[in-house]
Amino acid sequence: MAREGEPMSLLAIFSLGLGSLMLIGAAIGLHRFPNALSRLHATSKVGGMATSFLLIALLCLQPSLGLAIKVILIIVLLHLTAAQSAQIIARSSTSSLKSHNDSSSGDIK
Repeated sequence: MAREGEPMSLLAIFSLGLGSLMLIGAAIGLHRFPNALSRLHATSKVGGMATSFLLIALLCLQPSLGLAIKVILIIVLLHLTAAQSAQIIARSSTSSLKSHNDSSSGDIK
């Protein structure tokens, strides 16, 4: 028979493990991907999910209504802002590459 807090502890261990593996994957992607846009994808998508799993593990270890509201709010805001900031950075990166290519193409004849 399972003890009282055991299912929450197992869920916390699973969430911590999965979140940690995802963060390691994001770090490897940040190091190994060839360009800024690929690196941005690795950190914004996987990093957000990894942080969500780590926050869920925190909630499993210290369950309370106040903490649950805060964790849900953090996860929602994290996913909303990560997508927007990644899009803004990507747009800025591609526009600076275009302007750099346009200015350097006139120099070479």
